[in-house]
Amino acid sequence: VLAQVTLDGEVHNPVSPEVTVDGKVDLGGVVGFAHGFMDQRLQLGISGKFIQRDQYIHTYTAAEVSSSNFDPSQDFDDNREKETGFGVDVGGLYHFPNVPSRPTVGLVIQNIGDLDLGQSEVPQMVNVGVSVHPNLGFLKTTLALDVVDLLKNVDDEDDFYKRVHMGAEVKFPIILVLRAGLNQGYPTVG
Repeated sequence: VLAQVTLDGEVHNPVSPEVTVDGKVDLGGVVGFAHGFMDQRLQLGISGKFIQRDQYIHTYTAAEVSSSNFDPSQDFDDNREKETGFGVDVGGLYHFPNVPSRPTVGLVIQNIGDLDLGQSEVPQMVNVGVSVHPNLGFLKTTLALDVVDLLKNVDDEDDFYKRVHMGAEVKFPIILVLRAGLNQGYPTVG
């Protein structure tokens, strides 16, 4: 089961204010299968998913909001759209067990051929990544880097670093794990 809720708001025209509200609730289910080949060095997977989207998009004017008969609940019911669609994702990992630091490379193609929801669609997205596991004695370490939306189908973002995620994980012999990274250029820790 997967679920996602997004809510965006944007104010336009300071002289005659307007607010655009864009809210989505995506619910769905996923069924997948994966299999390893070549002594598990190559792993391939495929999944199918069903998505139901409940979406509300409306632009409110200042006059509309200040009106005595303004009823957001009625407006919500009038401007709400329900959409459904099916999608397919495929992915693969290749492990290099006999190479120093044991690198792994991965490729994922999400929403093959675009996920058609009727009124809207979720574009196909290609993601790639690599991880290494350097030997630092008693510490187990992982360094990872991935690039999302490699072909810029989802977002026309020209800043390459906004599509990059990188991180490091260090596991100590006792129950302590330290994690740090960069998500779209912003530091993360955990």
